[in-house]
Amino acid sequence: MRLRVELAALRPEDLAGFLSRNADDLIRSEVVANGPVLAKVRNTYRFNNSTIWQDVVFYRQIDRIDFETKVDWKEQH
Repeated sequence: MRLRVELAALRPEDLAGFLSRNADDLIRSEVVANGPVLAKVRNTYRFNNSTIWQDVVFYRQIDRIDFETKVDWKEQH
C-alpha cells in the first residue's frame, strides 16, 4: 500500500508561523517523492523578487512531518 498525498493550494497565511503574510503567490505544488518510506510535496512560492521552496515530508511508518525550506533571497536589507 502506497501513501496517498492529496495536494491542496495552501497559501502561507493558511499555516501559522510558516511564512510572513507578505508571500505573494504559490507558483507550483508537486509530488517529488512517493515511496514506501515517505512522500514529499514541494511547494514553490514567490515573495516580491525572491523564491521560496518548501518540501513537506510525510513519513509512512511514523507520526512525523518535516518542513525543509530553501530561499533565494533577492530583497534589499
